[in-house]
Amino acid sequence: MSIKINSTSYTRQSGIALVQVLLISMIISLLALSFTYTAREQIATATALENRIQASNLIKSTQSKMLYLLLTQQNDEHLEQLYPNSEPWNVYGQPFVLINDESIVIKVRIQDNAGLLPLQFIKWPFWRVALENLGLQDQQIKEFQGRFGDWQDKDTDAWIVGEQEPTMLENGFEYRNFPIQLSQEIDLFFESHQVALESIKSMSTLYPLAGLNIQNAPNHLLKLLFPLDVAEQIIAERQNRVLTKEEINGILNNQYDETYLSFFPANHLTLSIQASVNDVVLQETIEFKFEPFANEPLMIFARY
Repeated sequence: MSIKINSTSYTRQSGIALVQVLLISMIISLLALSFTYTAREQIATATALENRIQASNLIKSTQSKMLYLLLTQQNDEHLEQLYPNSEPWNVYGQPFVLINDESIVIKVRIQDNAGLLPLQFIKWPFWRVALENLGLQDQQIKEFQGRFGDWQDKDTDAWIVGEQEPTMLENGFEYRNFPIQLSQEIDLFFESHQVALESIKSMSTLYPLAGLNIQNAPNHLLKLLFPLDVAEQIIAERQNRVLTKEEINGILNNQYDETYLSFFPANHLTLSIQASVNDVVLQETIEFKFEPFANEPLMIFARY
């Protein structure tokens, strides 16, 4: 007896088996690709985390070293002794590169607060000049100086003679009648002038000062306070490290009230450190005060 095989049925079954094999192969390939992608993603995440930890550690260690040097040394050569390949240091807010190698870059910005305009003394004539060059009109400047002065003074007399301070600003904040404590307080007076607000924050300080130290004023503040040729001369001579009290007096040529000038650094500074490790970039800023001969030689006011 002979057995007949249905060739059509056999071919169909073979085709189905082939499709199943291809589907299984595709699924296995997709799983393998998924595992590979997941592994790469986990490696990338682990690498980024490792770089972030390294950058954070670099910021802390650099911060500690720089605070020590600023506290104990008075001479630029000594300040740069731990970082012989760094760009020249400065305390007028110009960023400089401390370390630059294949995978690590550390940038630093130090600002001596004596080179900024004090918000507590908002009626200094330097403030009017700066605000005028920021584009504020005369009446806007008068109102800002008057209202912000009222915000900080202890009495309830308004800046307009014969009037009383309102109990609160238009935005609902009650008058403090106390010297400014937070930089955010200035925001309440410039809600409609955001461009001017950012400039004011970058050129001002919360801390009271005896006078403005032009030697340590940031470049953008110098350009607001003085004619461009005078500002550029101060910037150029400072960059060449030949700017002295005598040089400043000669450049200004007694055209400015010396009552509001100082040639002494402040004992409180702002220090920003940015660490880049491969593609990870972290930054931390501290505001601090140091008194080398006090029981507590270093006091950190803010960290952000």
